[in-house]
Amino acid sequence: MELCDHTLEEKIKMQEGFDNIKACIEFCSGLDYLHKLKITHRDLKPSNILFKGNTLKIADMGQSRILEMGKTAIETGSLGGTLGWMSPEEIDWQDGGSIRGKPFEARLSGDIHSGGSIIFYMLTDGKNCFGQRSYEQQNNIKNGDPIHLDILNDQPIALDLVGRMTLREPKKRLTIKEVLEHPFFWNDTMQINKIRDWNSSWSSNDNIFRKRINQHSFKNVPLIVGNKDGWKGSLHPAVRKYLDSRKDNYYDDKNIKALIRAIRNINEHWFDKNEKLDDNEQQLRKEALECFNYAPITSSSKNNNFNSNAAVTKEMKLSKYFLQDRFRTLLLIFHNEYEFRLHAQQTDSNNSNKFSLRSRNNKDSPSFMRNNNY
Repeated sequence: MELCDHTLEEKIKMQEGFDNIKACIEFCSGLDYLHKLKITHRDLKPSNILFKGNTLKIADMGQSRILEMGKTAIETGSLGGTLGWMSPEEIDWQDGGSIRGKPFEARLSGDIHSGGSIIFYMLTDGKNCFGQRSYEQQNNIKNGDPIHLDILNDQPIALDLVGRMTLREPKKRLTIKEVLEHPFFWNDTMQINKIRDWNSSWSSNDNIFRKRINQHSFKNVPLIVGNKDGWKGSLHPAVRKYLDSRKDNYYDDKNIKALIRAIRNINEHWFDKNEKLDDNEQQLRKEALECFNYAPITSSSKNNNFNSNAAVTKEMKLSKYFLQDRFRTLLLIFHNEYEFRLHAQQTDSNNSNKFSLRSRNNKDSPSFMRNNNY
């Protein structure tokens, strides 16, 4: 590797020229490259994340191991990782297995745990989600307790990603492929397309839809329809007025399915210049569409596969309006991986994780779940 300019810690302190989202993407892409080669790094930490200019590089492969083809683990007699950044299974081995002469089984999932801590570090200007001091960090890692995760309460998509990467149980963590498919990495066009292409096989099935909602009923995720006016109360009056005036649909403002359907229909029909409307309807639509113009359309937003710039602009505006502020937690529902796997379910009280799913009947569950407003 060529001589690099800065470590991750130095880059964050500099602020200037550091794009944390870009860094997260490059870091996960680099880890994906290693894992496709069946290489586990085993010592991911901020000082091993380097920058050449503004390009991120993963360094120091001294503790890495290559898994044999068809194997999910490799035995090793040495401890990997660094205090505060290692996985709980490494700490467990250090506390008991190594003393008994039992070899440590290094897996790719260990990198995922450390990687989740690094993503948190990037998003929070250099904080460790497991604490401030090494002893505290080690203890919290061992107990599956990322005590500072609530710092991301106002970033529920990032909260979900980091929480699922740092689960104590290795088998329940995301793979690096699933990490890169997480809504955190979706651009604005992808976000709207996920809703637009909502699969009818489960959009009409209340049981499947409820399951998806339940999988994302985290205590720290903002409620979607939690205010007294329902989800329409979060819309601009002009948008709400035109939505209510539409003769083709009725939208229950206490129902999440209705919100998703509204976003789909706005994307499909409101921009249709050929739709026949009377003068009053034309004016209502004009005022409603103007509300979407506040969303800035940057050059990076046009990095997509659409042929029409008009389509890109429409997708961008709707995504900025609906999914960057008000209802962004909807994106978690559309992550298909969650239909089949419950990563955060933990029943062992000794290995409990604060980032866990709650029962639908729990009195602390969001009101829209307790009232069946799915």
